[in-house]
Amino acid sequence: MTAGANAVLHTVGPIEESEGFSLISNTRLWEMYAAMMQCRMTAEAAKGAYAACVGWEAAAAAVTVDLHAEDALSTTAPSVLAAVVKGASAAAMARGKATERDLLASRVLPQAASDVARLYAACGVALAEKLRKSGRVVVAFLSHEEGTRAGTCEALKFCCTHELPMVLVDLHATSTRATLADGKEKEALAYFAGGVPVIAVDGSDAVGVYRVASEALTRARQDRGPTVIECLGPAHAAMRAWQSEKHDPLEAMELYLERKGIFREERKKSLRAEITRALREATGTRKK
Repeated sequence: MTAGANAVLHTVGPIEESEGFSLISNTRLWEMYAAMMQCRMTAEAAKGAYAACVGWEAAAAAVTVDLHAEDALSTTAPSVLAAVVKGASAAAMARGKATERDLLASRVLPQAASDVARLYAACGVALAEKLRKSGRVVVAFLSHEEGTRAGTCEALKFCCTHELPMVLVDLHATSTRATLADGKEKEALAYFAGGVPVIAVDGSDAVGVYRVASEALTRARQDRGPTVIECLGPAHAAMRAWQSEKHDPLEAMELYLERKGIFREERKKSLRAEITRALREATGTRKK
């Protein structure tokens, strides 16, 4: 468990476990919810600086919550708050003062001159870990910035060719699926070649993303190569077919926890209060 979510758990006390076997413990489920809440509240405290992150808390938390301290993370604008789950200071990020040194201390890789350069840097770190046989992995979120498609394609080919220990997370899978359908730019989907698993999942479903991410991380740690996780948004046709009840990740997670019998309104209030106190102390914001 990384430091970000764990930092806000002590106020809620122990989480009761369900009887019988469960693939995901109740404690881990609550840790994911806490991480998602911390991401959302950090975005709100930043007053628009992380507007692109709102709605992607499930992916940010579920993909990152099981990373080891030594694993590396490479983020895009919509996924930058995954750094909080990795252990970066939420308060510093809310103030806009998280330095590159602070992020590197949590193994959050720095941004680069271009998004393609960022992705190549992540591949380089993954290659070094593979050569060292360290068992460490790199999680890299993909970008679809205009003009980066060809370079991203080449970076993904490099990743696949060398079977790097990476989990690649696509938060804009609608565009890649459309590309596959019309066949005009199949080179943008190079990562489908070579038997690389590509798994689509509801991007607002933290539990679904977590299950896929757990398998992908295990595969990477066993030196079996990369996995692409496509997190689909609510506008995607497949998402409409799945008929998700809620598309706000926090609401969806609360509903899931309620059905599991572990959601408590007082527990939520305690969690929010703890995060609020930490953010106010750091940003110098007084309670109104």
